[in-house]
Amino acid sequence: WDFVLSEDIGASDLANPANRQSGAWALRRRALAAATDGAAMDLGHARLHRPPRSVCAPRNALLALVGLFLALYVIFHSSASADDAPLYIVVLGGGVDKDGRPLDHVYPRLDRAAELFFEYARSEDAMPVILCLSQGTTHYPNPKGPDGYWITEAEAGIRYLAEEKEVPKTALMEESYSWDTVGNAYFARTLFLEPAGVTRAIVITNEWHMKRSEGIFNYVFSLPPHLPSPSSRLRSKDSWKFHFVAVEDGLEPATAAARREHEAASMEMFRQNTKKIKNLADFQRWLFTDHDAYSATRHFKKWRANLSAAALKSYGAATDGPQATTR
Repeated sequence: WDFVLSEDIGASDLANPANRQSGAWALRRRALAAATDGAAMDLGHARLHRPPRSVCAPRNALLALVGLFLALYVIFHSSASADDAPLYIVVLGGGVDKDGRPLDHVYPRLDRAAELFFEYARSEDAMPVILCLSQGTTHYPNPKGPDGYWITEAEAGIRYLAEEKEVPKTALMEESYSWDTVGNAYFARTLFLEPAGVTRAIVITNEWHMKRSEGIFNYVFSLPPHLPSPSSRLRSKDSWKFHFVAVEDGLEPATAAARREHEAASMEMFRQNTKKIKNLADFQRWLFTDHDAYSATRHFKKWRANLSAAALKSYGAATDGPQATTR
């Protein structure tokens, strides 16, 4: 972020595009030049006092040396931070029943996550983190708990892991913003893995869901940031180390076949919708303006997902209730 403040430039001046170029940014260029050349500057009146070149030369050399050391620090510090970051075990949400419990096919995901947690906890320097994903699904409303609040898929997962599998509560994290696999990947990256400097993760879901999940996660995490930080400039799409773990289907054969068909069609639609996306900023704009699960326009639409009855059964929530017609 690069902001310039000057008492010579008012709001009315900045409203004029010509002034933004000739005024504020001209002052910024002079300010940067003054800082680089070791000049003293009065920002109020943009007065520059340049010392003799004989004085500037040693100072410039010193500034260049300091800049080099700072760049090296960023490189090595970023690398060290990534190596020291804990392993994340990411469990994709898969639905809850009307009582707020995980659906049958979700339990194998959670059980495998618990197994891997205790396995890696014995060998890792930092305690692993289990990140449970998902608010819910757009196909059914979330059930309510005894306190009147909605129960999310992520909450159902962490309760099971803490209460039944005895995973330490401090090792559990909850992402309860996403409504689908696309949101799973986006929020996992932008809210959890990237801010924490994490580059290693295990992603767990069912076999019938894995191909699409792997494709979407690899795509979202390969996007370059629009405004890269010093550490993200050094990160390539190959620096994310993901291991994808598929567990048993957990569904009746007919339902699993219906979901595979639906997942394949959804993946093809995702590829078509994201053809013109070049970076994470483009993706964010598309997600929150065009995607029916996240755009504000969803509140003014009525639609019914094109799902077979067999596929719809696998989404859970109020499985004996009506399908949602909004969102």
